[in-house]
Amino acid sequence: MFLFQTLTFIHLLYLVVYFLVAGQFIFYQLCFSHVFKQIHARQFLDIRKIADPILRVRLSVIYYSSLAPGIVFVTADILQNGLLAAILPLLSFILLLTDVLLAKKYNIPLNTKIRETANPSDEYATQLRYDWLKWIGIRGVFVTAGFIILLIDAVR
Repeated sequence: MFLFQTLTFIHLLYLVVYFLVAGQFIFYQLCFSHVFKQIHARQFLDIRKIADPILRVRLSVIYYSSLAPGIVFVTADILQNGLLAAILPLLSFILLLTDVLLAKKYNIPLNTKIRETANPSDEYATQLRYDWLKWIGIRGVFVTAGFIILLIDAVR
């Protein structure tokens, strides 16, 4: 009984942190991507320079802490129900991991470039904004798909 309750708690925790990660994409995609496209590219860089130091630590904690319950949940699901039954949680975890890896490879270096860029040309500022929004969008597709898959698994 204790094991079942623990696994249920881990599953719920995983759903919550996954929701927070997916929520970030929804927030950017539905709200701020349109705003970021409407303002001058240099204004976008100024906003990112202010936001990044605040969000970087908070989002890193959420992102990396989402992996631990994911690993435990997927492993327990495989051990308890077999690999075939755990396909959806495993796929969902792979999509979350893909999002984290893409963030490390693309968005984090872009955030560093944005923070370190002083007086960029309009063309360079526009390119940075375009790249940042592109990678947020790509990552968001992965993490949103993973969250939907996780929800489908939860209700089946």
